[in-house]
Amino acid sequence: MQNNLERLIGVEELSKLLGVQECYVYSLTHRKKIPFIKLGKYLRFRPSEVTAFLEAQKEGPDIATKDVVIDVYR
Repeated sequence: MQNNLERLIGVEELSKLLGVQECYVYSLTHRKKIPFIKLGKYLRFRPSEVTAFLEAQKEGPDIATKDVVIDVYR
């Protein structure tokens, strides 16, 4: 049977990927600005949802760019 679950990432890994402090990621989740999953006391994020969130944050002229993809398997 194939596992179709996407690997979830935590606050520390997400903050490193985005190049921001962990407290900023916590702030985004507290204000419900970024999609997250709460597993007990742990916050987890789906990379595909974070990518969609980042795409929605884009400003300025719409130019052809490479898709933003968070590669958690590198």
